[in-house]
This record gives sequence, structure tokens and C-alpha cells, in this order.
Amino acid sequence: MTHGPSPHGFPPPTKTHTNHHTRAHAAPWEASLNTCGDPKSNVATDIPARFASIRAQGFSTILLWGAEYWLWRADNGDYSWLDVVNGILAANATAPPVSV
Repeated sequence: MTHGPSPHGFPPPTKTHTNHHTRAHAAPWEASLNTCGDPKSNVATDIPARFASIRAQGFSTILLWGAEYWLWRADNGDYSWLDVVNGILAANATAPPVSV
């Protein structure tokens, strides 16, 4: 059984997949450095829907690409990218707590 096509162009997983991880853009991919501060390709509010779409396809691990950009934005006073990613991480944390 396969899932429907992804709106982001990712091949749909099947029930026979043994490798349930993928990666996703979570930062802009700009054609010019001039638009990095005001991206045209991707904004922070796009990330949760992209993550949810990939998760709905059956992927259990989704690696988000773009940490350098999130930190650059935070260093320049815009924490929206970090806030969005931290929200996704908090809502999807499945690791057991570490105890010593």
C-alpha cells in the first residue's frame, strides 16, 4: 500500500520501507544573497506544514536542514525560525528522558 503523492515532490513511502528517515529544507534557498534577510523561497511559517506533510507520509525521523540560517537570523534579532523549529521539536520529542 502506498500513500498519496507529496505536495513537496518527495516520493511516497510504502509499507515495506525499512528506512523511515528523510531530510527537509527548513531554511530559504535563495538565488541571491541580497534576499537572504527577506527570503522569497521559504519563510519560517512554512516549516510546520512541510514537517507535518512529511510525517503524514510515514517518516519517523525528519532531519531539518538550515540550522546555520536559524542561528544567523537569531543573531540578528529574529527568533522566529528558532521558535518554529523548537516548537516542532517539543511537539515531536519521543526520546525518553536521560537519567543519571
